[in-house]
Amino acid sequence: MATNKDDVETLLAKHEISSDAYGKEGALSLEDLAREVSLGECLLKADEEGRLLRIVNLVEVSLVVNITGGRLVLVEDEHILADGTRRRFPQRKLHGKVRPNEAPADAAWRA
Repeated sequence: MATNKDDVETLLAKHEISSDAYGKEGALSLEDLAREVSLGECLLKADEEGRLLRIVNLVEVSLVVNITGGRLVLVEDEHILADGTRRRFPQRKLHGKVRPNEAPADAAWRA
């Protein structure tokens, strides 16, 4: 299992996936991907045809407030990664990755 940046980079190369775009223009860095794998937030696994997949179990939070004359919906505007990188998500519902042995409600609170 890929548990650090070097392991992830080796796994990507094995599947002929370039790591050049990782960490650029709001994309996850290799360190972020390795952290997700080590926390169990995602799994990197080859499918039947040998293509590498990133498998993620997500929980989505829908918070809606009905106010006289209108309705407000909570959306996530941006996500700030550990390294300070900002990823913009216009009009995306709030969501989070479910970790192993974690209840979806707990993942929703973390989101």
